[in-house]
Amino acid sequence: MKILFTNDLVLKDYGDQIMLKDIYTKEIYDNILNLAKTVVNTKFVPKEMRGNINETFAVMIYGLEIGIGPMQALQNIKVINDKPNIYGDLCLALICGHKDFEDIKEYFKDESQTVAVCEIKRKNRSWVVREFSINDAKTAGLQNRDHWQKYQKRMLQMRSRGFAMRDSFPDALKGLITREEAEDYEPVNGSTENNNENSELLPISDIKGFIQEVCDKYNFNCRLKDFINKKFGKDSLENLSYEECQIIYQKLIPAITQIKQLKQEENGQ
Repeated sequence: MKILFTNDLVLKDYGDQIMLKDIYTKEIYDNILNLAKTVVNTKFVPKEMRGNINETFAVMIYGLEIGIGPMQALQNIKVINDKPNIYGDLCLALICGHKDFEDIKEYFKDESQTVAVCEIKRKNRSWVVREFSINDAKTAGLQNRDHWQKYQKRMLQMRSRGFAMRDSFPDALKGLITREEAEDYEPVNGSTENNNENSELLPISDIKGFIQEVCDKYNFNCRLKDFINKKFGKDSLENLSYEECQIIYQKLIPAITQIKQLKQEENGQ
C-alpha cells in the first residue's frame, strides 16, 4: 500500500494503529529527510533544533509514528529529559481521533477552582475520572513556579487531563506525557537539559549573544570561526543549533575564568 503525507496518514487505513513497517520504507525515509533538509534553517523549526538536521528529522519521523504530519510534529513535540513529549492539546487531539473515543468532560470541582477534574469515556468501558488539586501541586513542589503562579487553572487542567488520557488511552499515547507536565520534572542526571544549570534556561538568541560578546571582548572571533568550521562544518555562529551553541558556551566558561585569573595575577604583580 502506498502511504501519502496527509494529516490522516496511516490512520485512515488502520484506525488508530500506526504500522511501522509502512512508515520506515526507503521512500518515506528519503522524503522526510529531504523535507527536513529544506526546513531545518527556517523559523518553522523551533530555535533549540534549528540548524540540526538530525534532530529535525528525528522529530518528523517520530511524528509519523504517533499519527501526525512532519510539520505538525515540529511544532508539537519537544524533547525534555531526553524523552519526547507533546503539548496537552495534541494529546487530546490524538485520543479524540481514536476509533474508541466516546466523550470527555473537563471542569473544576467547586467555585474555588482549586481542583481540576477530567473524565474520559472509552467505548464499552466505564468513565475514567482523574483529579489534580492545588494541594497536589504543593505536595509536588510546583505551586511556587512561575508558570504555576501565572496560569494555575490551566496547569491544574493539564495535569488532570494528562492522567486521565494516559489511563484511558495508553495505546494512543504510547507512553507519551504532556509537555506541560514534563517541564515540571527536575532534569535527570545525564540528560542534555542538565548540562549547565544556567544556560538551560536561556533562549538560543541569548546564548549566541553571550558567545559573540565574549569573543568580541577577548578577541576570540578568528578562533571561533575556525572552531565552528572544523567542529560543525558551518560558516558562522548564526547557523548553529541550540545544542551546538551549548557546546561552545561550555567551552567559553572555563576559558573566561582562566583569563580573569591571569589578569588578576598580572594586576597583583
